[in-house]
Amino acid sequence: MLIVIPVHTATKILCTSDLRRARGPLYQCSCLAKAFHIVNSSCLRSVKMTPKLKKQKLGSGRRVIYWFRTDLRLHDSPALKTALDLDPEAFYPIWCWDPHYMYRARVGPNRFQFLIDCQNDLSNSITKLNKKSKLFVMREAPQTLLPKLWREWDITHLVFEKDTDAYARQRDDKVKSMAKDAGVEVLCIAGRTLWDSDELVAANSGNPTMSLSQVQKAGAKVGEINRPIPPPKKIPDPGNLSLSFEHEKPSKPYDVNSIYRDRNELTYSSIAGPENDFAVPTIDELGLKKPTTSHRGGETIALEMLEAILANHEYTATFEKPKTAPTEFEPQSTTLLSPHLHFGSLSCRRFYWGVQDTVARYKGRASTPPTSLTGQLLFRDMYFGAQAKIGTVFGQTFNNPGAIFSALEVRTHWFSLDRCTDATASPRRVDPSLGKTCCCLLSNTWRVLCGLGAWC
Repeated sequence: MLIVIPVHTATKILCTSDLRRARGPLYQCSCLAKAFHIVNSSCLRSVKMTPKLKKQKLGSGRRVIYWFRTDLRLHDSPALKTALDLDPEAFYPIWCWDPHYMYRARVGPNRFQFLIDCQNDLSNSITKLNKKSKLFVMREAPQTLLPKLWREWDITHLVFEKDTDAYARQRDDKVKSMAKDAGVEVLCIAGRTLWDSDELVAANSGNPTMSLSQVQKAGAKVGEINRPIPPPKKIPDPGNLSLSFEHEKPSKPYDVNSIYRDRNELTYSSIAGPENDFAVPTIDELGLKKPTTSHRGGETIALEMLEAILANHEYTATFEKPKTAPTEFEPQSTTLLSPHLHFGSLSCRRFYWGVQDTVARYKGRASTPPTSLTGQLLFRDMYFGAQAKIGTVFGQTFNNPGAIFSALEVRTHWFSLDRCTDATASPRRVDPSLGKTCCCLLSNTWRVLCGLGAWC
């Protein structure tokens, strides 16, 4: 027979920290077991009170979702470091498979395969640090999914890398507003570019950065480009992964990527994937045609490629953009790292300082911006700064305050669109001055020409 002490009596003896953590009868019973030794009354018929409770280390109480987007890496991720510095008791690294990019942004099989590669590599890297964790990929729009996750998993913090793309800004602003209403703290940390794009614009008198010299001057005001930070050595456990809420499937509008699909698309058939394990989608699940590229994604590959480039000191130090061709692959003329920068499987700061340190050790004459490798990274920041200020119309020429737009009607035999686009046509029939322009067909006779120096 056991001697039973009422819970309301026992709780008066328990330490204050335990009481704060008490979440129900089961927890109170566990606390009771800490404070008392319940013995068989037929033997001692007594309750021995522990003289002193051993102080236990409790978690921070912070339950964090880290929302991966275009930062699919562990190395040099300021936002990820911020999330881990919270010392969370539960840490959820997630990816929201956004219908916007599935149906409204033109993305073919090769690019989707690259993204899938990056996600798989990141997920494997997370699992190496914690066997209980991975990249939890969920098939629902973040605007509807995240509020449900906050309630389901008792989330206190949402952390993600800042994105100044026009659509991303609108999406993130909505998420931040909902998080505020839900009492969830949001930490949005810059890291996609060498400098925070908004700070770069502010240092450029509030104007979009339209030249490399503007970027260099504004960047000097913002401050020195940060050195890359090391990857984390550990990842906390995730908490409860149950999903009791209803899966909200997207209403499928016109699918701009339907031309790339050759089978039924099952992306949103279930929130956690066909095996209910939050796995990264496959090309088959997306209903896409077989990819044709040999270029694969992932942080592991990106870092290997970067190290191979930096090991060639002469190539790295003397690289000049006008003397290279992005169409040359065997052997490659450029670094082929731009897709890794886009999806964040490679940090731009890791790239920048790797080149800078290599150039510092080079004994010969090194190239300099704008033609050098670091110059290309500065140009990347220039376009991000321009987009951050201009917004939605950045991706078009019409109504874009930063683009040169002119509608021309060209009817002469000397130049025709057919000869511009037909590979069999003699290039001598095309005006050489149009070599740095792109031609867009508006009708049978009207052309839109915009200078490559502006946006193309």
